[in-house]
Amino acid sequence: LEIPAELAGRLRAASRALGVTPFMALLGGFSALLARYSGQEDFALGAPVATRSRLETEGMVGLLVNTLVLRASLAGDPSAGDLLHRLREVVLGAHAHQDLPFERLVEELQPERALDRTPLFQVMLASFVAADEAAPGFPGLRAEPLEVDNGAAKFDLTALLREEGERLHCALVYRRDLFDAATIDRLGGHYLRLLEGIAADPGTRISELPLLTAAEADQLAGEWSSPPVELPRDWTVHELFAEQARRTPDRPAVVCRDERLTYAELQRRAGGLARTLRGLGVGPEVLVGLCAERSVDGIVGILGVLEAGGAYLPLDPEYPRERLAFLLEDSRAPVLLTQERLLPRLPDGGARVVLLDRLPEWEGEAHAPAAGPENAAYVIYTSGSTGQPKGTLIEHRSVVNLAHALHRAVYAGRPAPLRVGVNASLAFDASVKQIVQLLYGHTLNVLPEEVRRDGEAFVAHLREHPLDVLDCTPAQLELLLAGGYLEEEWSSPAVVLVGGEAIGEALWRRLAASRRTLFYNVYGPTECTVDATACAVGPEAERPALGRPLANVRLRLLDRRLAAVPPGVPGEICIAGAGLARGYLHRPGLTAARFVPDPAAAEPGARMYRTGDLARYRSGGSGGRLEYLGRADHQVKVRGVRIEPGEIEARLELHPGVDRAVVLLREDAPGDRRLVAYVRGSESLADAGLRLWLRQALPEPMIPAAFVRLDELPLSAHGKVDRGRLPRPEAPLAREAVAPRTLLEASLARIWGELLRLDRVGVRDNFFELGGHSLLALQLAARIRQGVGVEVPVRTVFEQPTIEALAEILERSPARPPGPPEPVLAASRRRGGRDLGQLLSEVSSLSPEEVRRRLAERDRPEGR
Repeated sequence: LEIPAELAGRLRAASRALGVTPFMALLGGFSALLARYSGQEDFALGAPVATRSRLETEGMVGLLVNTLVLRASLAGDPSAGDLLHRLREVVLGAHAHQDLPFERLVEELQPERALDRTPLFQVMLASFVAADEAAPGFPGLRAEPLEVDNGAAKFDLTALLREEGERLHCALVYRRDLFDAATIDRLGGHYLRLLEGIAADPGTRISELPLLTAAEADQLAGEWSSPPVELPRDWTVHELFAEQARRTPDRPAVVCRDERLTYAELQRRAGGLARTLRGLGVGPEVLVGLCAERSVDGIVGILGVLEAGGAYLPLDPEYPRERLAFLLEDSRAPVLLTQERLLPRLPDGGARVVLLDRLPEWEGEAHAPAAGPENAAYVIYTSGSTGQPKGTLIEHRSVVNLAHALHRAVYAGRPAPLRVGVNASLAFDASVKQIVQLLYGHTLNVLPEEVRRDGEAFVAHLREHPLDVLDCTPAQLELLLAGGYLEEEWSSPAVVLVGGEAIGEALWRRLAASRRTLFYNVYGPTECTVDATACAVGPEAERPALGRPLANVRLRLLDRRLAAVPPGVPGEICIAGAGLARGYLHRPGLTAARFVPDPAAAEPGARMYRTGDLARYRSGGSGGRLEYLGRADHQVKVRGVRIEPGEIEARLELHPGVDRAVVLLREDAPGDRRLVAYVRGSESLADAGLRLWLRQALPEPMIPAAFVRLDELPLSAHGKVDRGRLPRPEAPLAREAVAPRTLLEASLARIWGELLRLDRVGVRDNFFELGGHSLLALQLAARIRQGVGVEVPVRTVFEQPTIEALAEILERSPARPPGPPEPVLAASRRRGGRDLGQLLSEVSSLSPEEVRRRLAERDRPEGR
């Protein structure tokens, strides 16, 4: 990389004016580059020094070079001039102590060591004098420098600066397992841009120094943005549904188990409900709570509320009463729609109750009040970092845009009617994109609850009731794959939308290899109306990618100060356009914090949503695709459910025995992601008590899989909890494990221990309290089938989640070989009183194949 003579001259002039050396200016630009790329404000760099500061060492032959550690602090977003003054003091102070060997510094500080990185710093900046000045002079000999490349990088990244006359050369040496050539080319160009900014105006703040090249700015504005598309956004959801019902009155609209409604029947029932609701004062901007099991009633309830002009608030009947009470109180919904069988679960409140399964039959249309595209369509609550859930308010125009944008991106060219699975809970926004397919004349198939949780049952249901389109989370897709999906000869569904959480690389490759089913990775937060991007999983995207924005959605990657980041550099996903929510219900302060002015918008007052998700633009063959990198905060996704750990922590800290709590998502083994709660408090704290405490207020996905009690939580140098030092969970708190008493129980305990990665499992321990979940339950049933020879439905694991209960069921199974297992204790006594623990250890260490081999060799009954 050559720094032009003109730029090098301006840098030298700016350095003289600021009282710093050119090296300090080059170091300042390099520090600004690393800060803008990494988002870090405080880091260390390495720099070599000759250590020939004494007259006696100037002529000495040999390598006396030492390494200095230079701290670069960009805290407070200083101006470029202020940063150079800071670095001047750092460099002069380091050179004053250049004789202290680097090895001695490492010995004194004792940093954490690793084979894949150097201690104290991983990036070096080295400056050398001109080649003719570096060549030593010997009488009768001519010396010239020889550049040697040994093919290895000593550090993650090294910048080698060399002056040659008026010009400056910069060689960049990098680790190829961390960077590719295109990335380093861009990095070099950005370094030049920052140096130009420093030379032009040292008073510019580091965050405001120009970074993007003109070509990159044009690319981000054009190629990597979605062009505006004219869509019928002046319509409401219920108006478009009514139009479709008039066009296809006899077409099946919704199917659930044995119940089926045509478009005309669904419109008639929704219209009747709308009349009832209007009589209770429901109209534009009036919220109606909707608590219904997975059924046709739920679809009728949604359309009826919208036709009345109101907005619906979905409530999951599986939520605890305390949470349902909070949602109804916080939303101030005056009317609650539900089913008669759910009344005992619901809290007492001031809302008027309307029973969906007791509605009278109506004829004709409802003629709802004039709810327009700008009126609220629904409010969905998500987990809140402040300890309370928050409601996101979505307008009709955003829902209509979603329907048409998805149609263009996914459904275009596929003739109606398609059989679309309603897989998500109505309390989650994924249900919205499934239900709005009614606007295009498709048929909704509401999947029964018991099917959604069992991979084998799900596959069997798809075989009996084929779908054309399925929308699911990666975790649920893993269940389907474990249940045999994609191994079947039939091709149902033809299209699968996968969203709610990130897809891992292994799953991505498996989906890309499918030739019968087209998979789409869809991404978007609730605040942007379900989906903002879509990406077909296939050869064009070899690695997980988010794809491009949907129609009328604007998406940019910005740094913490809302400046655009170039390709390859991580940035926060900020979304604007037609899908943007109005804000958070009754939370103006929170709305203003997350829905901020859009600096790039042409229209006045335009806003964008700061998602908190990190991503980067991927260049090259998959140009324009977004690569998801994780969160900028502690928010997590567990099996598609959005969870703010702060809400769980706040609930735990209300427990009388808990002083402090921290919750995080761990993945101690590939694919095994689980919530873990760390608590500081009473020594008597037990898993069961804490789990019961949380279940009174939080839904099941928010209950941690493990609890760890600590005397003190580890703190960082800044006094915050150091989450990286929190230990891996071992055994549940205050758990007294009951040892296996039969060979069958011992075999089951071994299977449980392997699946849950626990050294000891008691026969009365709860599988799900030990960290099990639906995917592990499916694996457990498969392992029991392989090891014991008995088919165990996954439903049985949910209903009888202990070894003791499962063993009792297996004992009674007619498929089990004759001769029940002998009690281990009695057997050990007859064999000479061997220690029970030794016998169990011996049995549990055997593989199923070894057990079968040993049994085949013995003919005595007790050998069984």
